[in-house]
Amino acid sequence: MSFTDSSYEAHSKSYSKIDKDTAQQWTDESSVDYWRHKRMYDTLLPILNTYKNNSWLTIGDGKYGTDAHFVLKHTPNVLASDIAEDCLKLAKENGFIPDYKIENAEKLSFDDNTFDFALVKEAYHHFPRPMIALYEMLRVSKIGIVLIEPNDPNCQTPQRFKFNESFFWLINSIKNSIKKIFGRKPYINYGGYEEAGNFIYSISEREVEKVALGLNYALVAFKGINDDYFVGVEKEKLEDEGPLYQKVIASIKKEDKKVKRGQRVFGINTIYIFKEMPNENCLREMENAGFKITKLPRNPYL
Repeated sequence: MSFTDSSYEAHSKSYSKIDKDTAQQWTDESSVDYWRHKRMYDTLLPILNTYKNNSWLTIGDGKYGTDAHFVLKHTPNVLASDIAEDCLKLAKENGFIPDYKIENAEKLSFDDNTFDFALVKEAYHHFPRPMIALYEMLRVSKIGIVLIEPNDPNCQTPQRFKFNESFFWLINSIKNSIKKIFGRKPYINYGGYEEAGNFIYSISEREVEKVALGLNYALVAFKGINDDYFVGVEKEKLEDEGPLYQKVIASIKKEDKKVKRGQRVFGINTIYIFKEMPNENCLREMENAGFKITKLPRNPYL
């Protein structure tokens, strides 16, 4: 068995022992944990508010179809998919989602342009070969795709630095150069691995931009946020503003300050890739929501 096959097999068993009570915690909209995820889901609103009744596919949505459930609040045509069936089957039986399909993200069974949009949220970084899955998402989507994923802290584009970012990275470059002179190894965040054996992948704006340019697509857009998780947030009520909520808020504010000072990138990045130019209402909502919008040059030889 290849590594890729063994990886997907491991993931297919990842939710096999989830009980109904645990699944209920994921769907409790009064919890601190739901509030955390809603902050990420809300970055979908510029599309959901301006593309009405469009069809969506959610990928890697095995955590009870929660991604599809959020999209369903805005459009009825949503299909949840994942490599693991157990949670999705339970979600359908309980009426949480209307339907689902078992899919390998690298080998989607759908025809080209089957859906208007595809969404992957916090699952892309678990795929053994995520770039293949990215091209599959683009293949089956007519208008575009959305990724909500961990941001790569190592990938920066110096030409686009603001002054404070340039100054911070200059100082760090000097520090690392001094370390090398004295034979010390500079710190590099290589990332880590998960139990299934996969490298925990993070995504960068520039690599997505290059994918879109290579395929002659129209536009990419990015919006970063920070987040943190503490054990027990699933059981704490948001309205109580309890200790775990306070810890999450404090952590977010701390990381937001670092981003503002140019010391790091946002921890989570919502990325839109539009195959065609979005409508004016969508562009306006993206701008109002704080998205960084890049209209891409078109290939003159096509």
